[in-house]
Amino acid sequence: MEPNSDTWELTDLEPDHVSRPSSPSHFEADSTLLKPGTFEQPDDDTVHNSRHPGFPLRRYYRRGLVGCFAPFIITLYFLLIWALYLNPHQSPDGTIFGRSGAQLVFYSWFIIGVFGLDIGEYGMVGVEASMLMNSFWAVPNASHIMMYGDHTWSGIGGWINALKTLILRRWRSELPTKLWTVLAAVTLFLFTGLPLTGLTMELNNGYVASRSLPDVAGQRWETFNQRDSPATSAAIYYAWSLAVPPRVPGRGVIYTNISADRTNPALNKLNAVPTDAGVDNLFLTPQANTPVSGRFWGLMIRYNCSIVENIEDFSILSRRNSSKPLSPTGDSSYQVGPQTEIHVFNRTRLDMSFNNYKVVAEFGYSTEGYGSYSAGQFPYQCYFNSSSNATIGYPGLEHDSILELALWQHGSNSSPLADPPLPSSFFNLSLDVPVSGLGGAYSVPSDDYRLSNATIPMAAIGVQCKSSSALGFADVDGMTSTYENFERSDTPIINLTSACPHRLSLTLPEILFKTPIDRERDLWAENFFTSAETMPTLRTALADDAVVWLTVRPTLLQASDLRRSLLRAFGTTAVQLMYDGGQGYSFEEIGQRFRFTNPNATAFQPIRVLTTGLVPPVIPAILMGLWCLGSCYLSFKYGFKRRWSETLDSFSMFRFGADFGDKVKDNPAFGRAEAEECEELKALPGLIGDSRPSFQPGHVSLVASAEARKGKRYM
Repeated sequence: MEPNSDTWELTDLEPDHVSRPSSPSHFEADSTLLKPGTFEQPDDDTVHNSRHPGFPLRRYYRRGLVGCFAPFIITLYFLLIWALYLNPHQSPDGTIFGRSGAQLVFYSWFIIGVFGLDIGEYGMVGVEASMLMNSFWAVPNASHIMMYGDHTWSGIGGWINALKTLILRRWRSELPTKLWTVLAAVTLFLFTGLPLTGLTMELNNGYVASRSLPDVAGQRWETFNQRDSPATSAAIYYAWSLAVPPRVPGRGVIYTNISADRTNPALNKLNAVPTDAGVDNLFLTPQANTPVSGRFWGLMIRYNCSIVENIEDFSILSRRNSSKPLSPTGDSSYQVGPQTEIHVFNRTRLDMSFNNYKVVAEFGYSTEGYGSYSAGQFPYQCYFNSSSNATIGYPGLEHDSILELALWQHGSNSSPLADPPLPSSFFNLSLDVPVSGLGGAYSVPSDDYRLSNATIPMAAIGVQCKSSSALGFADVDGMTSTYENFERSDTPIINLTSACPHRLSLTLPEILFKTPIDRERDLWAENFFTSAETMPTLRTALADDAVVWLTVRPTLLQASDLRRSLLRAFGTTAVQLMYDGGQGYSFEEIGQRFRFTNPNATAFQPIRVLTTGLVPPVIPAILMGLWCLGSCYLSFKYGFKRRWSETLDSFSMFRFGADFGDKVKDNPAFGRAEAEECEELKALPGLIGDSRPSFQPGHVSLVASAEARKGKRYM
């Protein structure tokens, strides 16, 4: 060889003691390797026939590390997102409480979703190059090597072609190999699992805990008794009689006991106290614009009303004195025991307000806990004690106050004064649940003028209510809308006893039968209908005077309506006691005087939080886990082994093709458009191994069975 020559001659690669083959072509040993199954790796030492030392096979740690750790880190990151962010606590009213950093996590996972598929393929193409050098995973011929050169196992196009081949059974020898199937399966787990992870999470409005002190609005310990009792009762009366919903201002959270069942939908509505069901130990506190947790002072209430079917079910009205002389058209009252009274309101006289409706009410209630009372007058009692050191001046949560109400009703559908007369089908004068044992206790004159002194007995409906309330402190949890550790703490009083707001159970006797402002107005019968939101009355003209109207009641008040009316009265009273009805409590409006900071609580901060999306996280978690296991196993076992090249790239394919140039050159069979149709290509071997196993250095090429030795040098 010339000193300045740029090429190597064959003689330069051989030692002097090795004779050259007689054939002018390539080494016969090499040419025999081109025929499948004609060579087995010899056990003797190879012959050193080159002056060039060759190059050792290399390890590619970067791809191996990526193939091992990237799937593990990505999968672990998703599992952590699932555990920490995709299961946020949701309060019964639908408020979501998450963790901070949700937006950063969401967008970071978006970035992973963009590059995740490429990261997964990056490690696997290195594994592919290493596994192609293993005889167990070797492909049958060079036609399959062409498929691996395009990495068809890593994308939809290759999967579709493989599926078509399986279905059509064309080119049977080109069915996917076990190596292609394994690589495609591992990649498919990533290809389906990673996009699905994006559908498992979405950003929503929520809250996260903070250390800031909350600004709250409502009555507090220092101001609760600084209100006028008549004004408070008047506000309750008008709100109840007009069926104004008893709404809690601000965020409107109603706290229940930590052990209570919050499956009642009425308890999970923000800003609303239930009016169709009783409540069990609800805690009303000053409200904030965001959820809060900590120590709060407030009003604890418990009340419920039930329909009475038998007179024996009453505890007070069952002791009614039917022989006691009472006013036939007015109001009467009497005592039936210690601290127990019954009031009677008779409206059986002709009442032009309701031409066809007459009613009698008997109202019994307990006055336990009052300092003093007198028959015939409604009691007055507040949340305070005459002694500053006492805390048991009134019955608290340990004792239920009883309130019972029975209504005897009579309705007429004749309407003799109406013109034209109303059809009888317009009226519904039956009762849903009449009280057994009270029917006929009162009667009204018959509408038939032909029957002198005839009377019609009146049927009755009845409801019994039990209630209790107390003021005190409790620990509230804004995430669950619950409280615990309630301790009674009465409020101070600076005015006269009659000037402070009255207790929950004592306010109802003041509003049900008397208008607080104008005691002469008598609307209690109408108020039961309007507060229960029943069918409205009908105005009709008089037969003899078209310009004069009278009101006709089309239905009687049902027991369920009476129960709803009384429940609304309790709810309205509670909201008025704690929030003055909710008027003037907006932080942006005129309610600044009710606003204060609670130093014993913390506020939640509004923030964007992560929640579960359309796809349950368990589905992509399984797919990502399978991808992680497959990629980590293959990368750990094959990714760090020595190999001829980092990947099966185009340069490698060029080198392999050059080794078989004499078979390809001027061969018309290689001019076909489809590689799968080239039978000559299928005749070439598919193992990437040592084409010069008995020589040093060796040569990496396509061989039948001779694997490359890891410690040997190659050119």
